[in-house]
Parts: sequence; structure tokens; C-alpha cells
Amino acid sequence: MKKLQKKDTALTVIEMLIAIGIFSIIMGILVLNFENSRKSSRDSVRLSDIQRIADMLENYYLKNKNTYPVVSGKVTIHSKDNSDWTSLKNTLNQGILPVDPLANTTYYYTYCVDNASVATQYVLMVRLETSNRVVVERGHRGTLGGCDCSTSGSETTPPYLYCLHSP
Repeated sequence: MKKLQKKDTALTVIEMLIAIGIFSIIMGILVLNFENSRKSSRDSVRLSDIQRIADMLENYYLKNKNTYPVVSGKVTIHSKDNSDWTSLKNTLNQGILPVDPLANTTYYYTYCVDNASVATQYVLMVRLETSNRVVVERGHRGTLGGCDCSTSGSETTPPYLYCLHSP
């Protein structure tokens, strides 16, 4: 009778280290992709928010003798508690105006007008995390009431600018 030989099925230390190394590399790639997806999602919210604000401004314009809400200088919105943002919200007669998903001092919304007494043009500016350039919609590059939508700033490192000019 032949004796059955038992095969050694346990993993060696080197095999375990190789498996852990491969797993670590895959997890690192997944984490980076997940962070980029989160940044892109926040930017999508920002672009949607700025369009909603523009729609509110256009409604105000049509109801108020072709003028936009007047502000002195520019209104920069870091959080819901910002008094200038609250004032703009009350002027537009809106219950809630959006704020940046991170609501910090790096990423925020800015509202500027051309004239502090009778506003006939505006710029809404938002800082993005994932774009690679200054984007200007419905308008010209340049400065309007304190909002600088020119390409003079950095276009290769965040925060990037997206400007929406009055039609």
C-alpha cells in the first residue's frame, strides 16, 4: 500500500507580502479615483447652484424695471450665516440661496454688479476644484464690480474660476 503524501497548502511569508502589496496598490488607485469623483460631484453642485442663482437674478430683473439687486463692491458667500448673502436672499425674496458644498474660505460664490446705484449687469463667480481653466459664460473676460474673470490668475492649480455674466 502506498502512503498518500500531503501537499503543503499554506502560503509563505513572501507570498503573503506580495498579495498585500498588490492589494495596497489597487486600494490606493481606488481611493484616488474616489476623491476625484467627490471633487467632480461638488463642482457639479456648484455649477447647478450658480445657474439657480442666475435664474433668480433674471426673475428679479424682469420684476424690477430691468435692474439687478444692488450691492456695494462684491458679495462673497462662504456660509449660510454670511450677512451679505442673507441681504441678497431677502432682496431676491427667496427662502434659501445655495452655498458652496464645502462652505469654507477656499471655495465660495461671489456676486458683483456694474454699478452700486443702478445695476444693469452682474457676474456670478464660483471657484471650482477640478476644471483646468477659467471659464466665462455669456460674457467677456475681465473685471466687473470687483469680480475678476480674467485669465491673469493661475489656471493650473485649484481653485479655478467659473464666471457667469448677465445676458
